[in-house]
Amino acid sequence: MQGLRPHLPRRAAFTLAEVFSPYYLSPHRIAFTLAEVLITLGIIGVVAAMTLPVLTAKFRKIQTVNLLKANYSILNTAINNASVEYGTNIDDWPILGAEGYERSLYFAEHYIAPYLKVIINCKNISNTDDVCSHTLAPMTSTFPEPFSFKKSNGFATMLLANGSIISVRVWENYIDDRPTRVHIFIDINGLRGPNIQGIDGFLVELGGSDHNKTYNKFLPYGYSSTRNRSVYIGNTTEEGEDGNGCNSTRGNGNLCFALILHDGWEIKSDYPWK
Repeated sequence: MQGLRPHLPRRAAFTLAEVFSPYYLSPHRIAFTLAEVLITLGIIGVVAAMTLPVLTAKFRKIQTVNLLKANYSILNTAINNASVEYGTNIDDWPILGAEGYERSLYFAEHYIAPYLKVIINCKNISNTDDVCSHTLAPMTSTFPEPFSFKKSNGFATMLLANGSIISVRVWENYIDDRPTRVHIFIDINGLRGPNIQGIDGFLVELGGSDHNKTYNKFLPYGYSSTRNRSVYIGNTTEEGEDGNGCNSTRGNGNLCFALILHDGWEIKSDYPWK
């Protein structure tokens, strides 16, 4: 009959010419049913639910590596600047004061803090302050005690302008008032959490695993270019590192930074990410 449009079969897609033709712009155009719309939205929701956690975790890993790199860089820049003033043989730098906190504070205030932007120095602040009583949970619950960075535990703790918290500890196996082992715990995002060793908390040491031989720079705790990767993830016990591995079943996470550096500044798929 004249004036009637021919019936067209339903199709999954249309060309732009068809979509903007007078026929499809008319009140009699073909439309999606409510069921079709709901099914489409459901598929989109399922795909988003499957992909968003993966993308979020990937972003957090990249962000963690970038923050760790930045803090690692400023600590080694600080020690390099200090060596200009105090000499390049860090082994000869004096550390004065009583064992424990006084020695940690001396090292922090003479060789680190002058070259960093420090917002809070816990020296004259109570242990009840959030920064000065900061803790990190071990990577696995088999280690019930958290890392506690109070002065009473021998740590000189500071909040930096970039939001990180560093806690310096000089251990008592000193020789002639010179450093033999200096650790710095770094919480790359401060108080924001999750405050777990190996996730946002990491440990560096003068000389890495060769701390008894050289102090030329900070390295990840336990790191050596000659060490096997299995040591870092805790599958192999070597040089007293049992319990320090980067794994979620029997390690406290101290070797996680060494694992990241060994893997080329990457958090790989077998990393115990939380």
